[in-house]
Amino acid sequence: MPEYKVCTQTHGPSSLPRHPRPAARIRPDTETRRYCPPTPTFPYPSEARDKSRTPKRPYPSEARDRMPPSNAPTRAKRGTNATPHSLLHPFTPSPLDSPEQSEGQMSHPIHSFTHSLLHPLISIAQIGLGDIAQKAYLPLLATRADVEPWLCTRDTAVLEQLSRQYRIANTFPSVREVIARRPDAAMVHSATESHADIVGALLDGGIPVFVDKPLSYSLIESDRLLQLAAQRGVPLMVGFNRRYAPLVSALRRQTNPLQVTWHKNRVDLPGEVRTFVFDDFIHVVDGLRFLAPGPVEDLNVHARLRDGRLTNLQVRWRTGETLLTGGMNRVSGRTSETIDYHTPGQQCTLHDLHSGVHYRAAERTDLSFNHWTPTLEKRGFVAMIDDWLEVVRRGNHDAPRAADIRATHALCETIVERIELGDTMGR
Repeated sequence: MPEYKVCTQTHGPSSLPRHPRPAARIRPDTETRRYCPPTPTFPYPSEARDKSRTPKRPYPSEARDRMPPSNAPTRAKRGTNATPHSLLHPFTPSPLDSPEQSEGQMSHPIHSFTHSLLHPLISIAQIGLGDIAQKAYLPLLATRADVEPWLCTRDTAVLEQLSRQYRIANTFPSVREVIARRPDAAMVHSATESHADIVGALLDGGIPVFVDKPLSYSLIESDRLLQLAAQRGVPLMVGFNRRYAPLVSALRRQTNPLQVTWHKNRVDLPGEVRTFVFDDFIHVVDGLRFLAPGPVEDLNVHARLRDGRLTNLQVRWRTGETLLTGGMNRVSGRTSETIDYHTPGQQCTLHDLHSGVHYRAAERTDLSFNHWTPTLEKRGFVAMIDDWLEVVRRGNHDAPRAADIRATHALCETIVERIELGDTMGR
């Protein structure tokens, strides 16, 4: 009887969950490689085996037809490094060429799963499991090998549903119970009105905190939380995902832009002045500050209100020799976001964070992503989570980051005050 050699090649995609399989066997005495996949086993002992779900074992000839030839090129796996540097910006060096990076910039986005295998497990409590947490943060954290997600919400139905969906065992109905269990870090996705109490309690307990923007509707409350983080020596990070969007972070590599314009529009959504500015327009303010950091000079604010609700807001200021303009029309004909970035001899226009056009000497280059690139990566959430986990691993308070957070909130507070004092058009 001939000997059998071990073959580790796997057989095609499977509709079942991924799990370790026994090695297949190859007969060395035949010219044709014959592959007979073993009958799959279920990964969870408690799960009853459903024979209807077990795929039929193919005949050897069928398996042979499905196997790629030995000289076939390797196909890129879905989800790996979705943004080739050549698509980031034609007038910037490859992110791989420069080891330096600033806050909000990833030198090159590494696939989170591969990257996560290099680091120990971190327990992160997600507090407030609303729309943004379920769409953006939980799907990313729950698939990382270096993160142990905890769930916290007062809504018991949501808590049970997400616990079952993501197979997360650590669930809590209150922030007090989370603090008592001492996670490595916490992410707060609750309503802005609750940020001051929740973030304050976590920082007071010595737990690093990531919080969705804004930190608070009040600059006084924001200052209190920033000071508390400094006193406790605990990291505090505010989630401005646009800084980490690959097409936006590539612009930051340029120096001394002539002018930057950022417009973010919505359809029929006027709002109260303070919530309008701190909940939504803060993206425009922080994005402009990120692309052209420095002191704000010659600030002009123009607002239009209807029945006491803000419908249109335009701001302009100067930083050094750079002119920055930001706008938001909440009664627009469509939802859109456009960034115009001008340097001597060049112009770059980005649309909705996932496409753009670059011009140099009247020559046009389109900027885009691979079709398989996930939306969360295009919008900066993947790189932002990577940065947040590095902040947690370092574990120390970052004074420059805190000062940057305050500068964005302080500028928003100034804009609100200007509007309330009557520096508006069309009241």
